[in-house]
Amino acid sequence: KKNVDELNRSIEQRLRIWRRGNLTFIGKILIVKTFIIPISLYRASWISVNGEFVIDVNKILFDIFWNGKDKVKRFALIIDTEVCGT
Repeated sequence: KKNVDELNRSIEQRLRIWRRGNLTFIGKILIVKTFIIPISLYRASWISVNGEFVIDVNKILFDIFWNGKDKVKRFALIIDTEVCGT
């Protein structure tokens, strides 16, 4: 639990730096893909993470992407293209 909390704090600290900038949506995605995902996956591979960790990280990332409240339903962002017919 302590390791997972430390990893969440680390993610939040890294994103806090980029929150000040006026980044586009594509820029935010690039920051997450470049700086957050690789480091998080590496650190998470050394500890046991659970579903709660994934939910917490999703909250942090969606907060960064939308600057607060979601503007697009999360289900629409993660749905498989075969399900929606495209």
